Amino acid sequence: MAINLAWRELDINAPAFTNREGRVLARALKCLLDPLVLQPRINTEIGAAVLDAEQMVRLKELLAAAQPRLEVASKWYDLLRAQRRALGITAGNAQELYFPRAYELATTLGAPGDDAIEHCREMLSEVHAIGGDAEQLRAAFNDPETLADLTADLQQHWDTAVGRSAPLSGDEIAELADAARDALSDRKRSRDTRRGWAQLREGGATALGEALRVQRDAAENFARAAESEITPDALAQTLPLTAPALADARTETIAPDQTIAPDRHGALDRPIEVRTRAAIRRLQGAGFAADIELLDDEIARSCQAFGMRDVDLGAAFVAGMLVAGWVHPLAASTHPGAPQALHPVISRARNEAYVLYLRRALHAGHAVHPEQEPVVADLRDFSRHYLRRLWTRLHGRDVLRLGLDVEGEAFELLAGVVRSTLHDQRQRMRRALEQFGGWDDDEERNDATIAA
Repeated sequence: MAINLAWRELDINAPAFTNREGRVLARALKCLLDPLVLQPRINTEIGAAVLDAEQMVRLKELLAAAQPRLEVASKWYDLLRAQRRALGITAGNAQELYFPRAYELATTLGAPGDDAIEHCREMLSEVHAIGGDAEQLRAAFNDPETLADLTADLQQHWDTAVGRSAPLSGDEIAELADAARDALSDRKRSRDTRRGWAQLREGGATALGEALRVQRDAAENFARAAESEITPDALAQTLPLTAPALADARTETIAPDQTIAPDRHGALDRPIEVRTRAAIRRLQGAGFAADIELLDDEIARSCQAFGMRDVDLGAAFVAGMLVAGWVHPLAASTHPGAPQALHPVISRARNEAYVLYLRRALHAGHAVHPEQEPVVADLRDFSRHYLRRLWTRLHGRDVLRLGLDVEGEAFELLAGVVRSTLHDQRQRMRRALEQFGGWDDDEERNDATIAA
C-alpha cells in the first residue's frame, strides 16, 4: 500500500512495472524495488510492516532518487521482451529475468539509443546461454569456494608475470616510440611502416606491456617520446599495474543514489568476470560453445602484456596508445606531434558537426546544456574511451584467435575505432537534442542545427 501510494504521488511513468490499475507488480517489488532500489535490509527505517509519516517520507525519497532510472528501465524491459520474442526464447519468467537487468541497462547506459537492440541481444545472450558451460562459468563467480581457488590461481599467475617484467630505460623507450611512429607513418606498406611494426612485434610491444607492471611512468614516457600525450589513467587507475579484480563490482547491489559509470576505468581495468563474459559473447556470436576451460584461459590471458596473447594485437594496442594521445576533438588545432598520415582521421574527428558546435560554444564561453555536459566530458576524456573500445576489439580477436595483419589492417582498425567512438558521442548528443525538441529527421538539418 505504501509503495503504491508513493508511486502514484511521484507519478512514476514506468508502465512495465505496474498493472492496468497502476499498482506495482509483485515481481517488480520482489526482483527490482526491494533488492535494488529500496533495500530494506540497509534502509531499516522503511522495513516495518506499517510506515509512519517520517518513514513514508524516506520511502518517497528513495523512489524519487531512482525515478529517472525506473522510467528508463521500463523502456529497456520492453525492448528485452521484444527481443526475447524475436529470438524465440521461452525459458524462464521474463519479468523475473529481465526486471533487474533492465535496471542495470538503465543505470549503465541511460536511455535506449540506436544501439539498444545490440545491447539487448548481448544481455539475452548472457542470460540464456546456448551450449557449452557458459552458465557454469557465470555461476563460478557466485561460489565462495570457487572464488577462493580462482583468487589464488590469479595471484600466482600475476606474481609470475611480475617476476619476468623489467623497467625500460630512457633509450629503450625512445627506440620503442620511434618504432611506433614509423608504424603509423603511412596507411600503406612502406619500408618505414614495415620496419616499425616489425620492432613492435618482435618484443617491443611486449616489453612495454610488461614494464607497466613494475614502472609507474612507462606509458607516459613512451607517449612523450613519441610526441603524443596520454594520461596514465586512460590505461589504468593504478600504475604500476596490479592484478585485475576477480569479480565485477557491477554485479553487486546498486544503491538507489548510485550511478555506475564503467568508462571511469581505464582500458586495462577489467575484472576477470567482465573479461570472461565478453569472451563468452564473442564465442557464442561466432557460433562456438564456451567451455569451462575459458575461465583458466582468461586468467592466464590477463597476465600477458596488455591482457592479450597475440603479439600482433599487443603491437596494435601500443600504436593505439599514441593515436589516443593525438586525437583531441575539442582542441583548437591538430596535435603537432601527429604523423601526417593520421591528419585526415584527426581532422574528421575535429570537424564532426556536434564537435564543432561544442568547441565553438566552449571557446565563446557559452553555457552548455546540462544534457550535453556528459558529451563534453567524454570528448575531453577521449583517450580513455578510445582505448577501452580498442582493447575490447583486440581482446575479441584474441579470444577467437583471429590475429591481425598489422601491416595491412592495423591502421584502418585504429582509424575505425576513432570513428566508432565519435559515433557513440554523436548518438548521445542526438538523444539530448531529441529530448528538447532540437532533432529533425533530415540529417542535413541536424548538422546545420548542431553546427550553427
